[in-house]
Amino acid sequence: MREYYRENMQLYAILVFWLLIGMYGGPLIYGVLPILLILMKTKGMYEEMLIGFILILILSDSYEPHLLFAKSIQCYL
Repeated sequence: MREYYRENMQLYAILVFWLLIGMYGGPLIYGVLPILLILMKTKGMYEEMLIGFILILILSDSYEPHLLFAKSIQCYL
């Protein structure tokens, strides 16, 4: 189990980074997210991109004020 988490630590770090930048970075997410998606595409991380997209879709259904960034990002993905 620990080995599984170690292998996927990069994915968890990226998702937490997206969440923190979106919640506290304001409009910074509009520059960071496309750059990270381009880097993920060049590395062939298609499954991770899909998981990130699903996370954004889930967060966009929330009414929490800190998660409102996900509603506006959803139209750019």
